[in-house]
Amino acid sequence: MYSIAQIYQFSHILLLRKLGVPIYAIKECMTSFSTDQYRRLLHRSLREVRAELLRLTELRQFIKNVLHEQHTFRSQLDQYQIDRRNVTFLFRWMEMDSSVKLDAKLLVNQTKSISNLFESDIHHIFDGSDTIALCTETQAPGDFSLPAGDYLSI
Repeated sequence: MYSIAQIYQFSHILLLRKLGVPIYAIKECMTSFSTDQYRRLLHRSLREVRAELLRLTELRQFIKNVLHEQHTFRSQLDQYQIDRRNVTFLFRWMEMDSSVKLDAKLLVNQTKSISNLFESDIHHIFDGSDTIALCTETQAPGDFSLPAGDYLSI
């Protein structure tokens, strides 16, 4: 039978594991951590949980977008469609001459600045000059904004 002290120690170990403390560091935590060190550990764990929640929220939205696009694609026979959009903020991540042909190699060379480029919608902004801005959506106001309305989409 386990003593109360052993049960308490085991629950402490389980708590540290749940906080993401590696097994090799648990002994040090249990034998030499101060109250302030535990508080910092808890704050770090809270930041990691917030980051994971944000990642999962973004993943959920991405999956919803893919499902919506898949449904829309199946229901549209034409190559182009009209999409009703809310206000959209855009971040300019690349400019190119309008005579340059856009290809995968060109995009791959630019992915350093945007980690999830191939999961993002790419907007081509042509202002009448010889330059085209390639943009991705952002949550906050960026380089461009598209007002709410109907848009031609591929």
